[in-house]
Amino acid sequence: MKKQRKFALIFCLVLLIAFVFGTTAYAAPTGDVAGAIEGTWR
Repeated sequence: MKKQRKFALIFCLVLLIAFVFGTTAYAAPTGDVAGAIEGTWR
């Protein structure tokens, strides 16, 4: 059970990091990171 919970935690952290860097890459052509983050809220 602990092994499964640890795996789930690591998976969630990797997903979160991928999302953060994905937002930055999405803003790369314009360099407007703040605009890209605001765009995800709409």
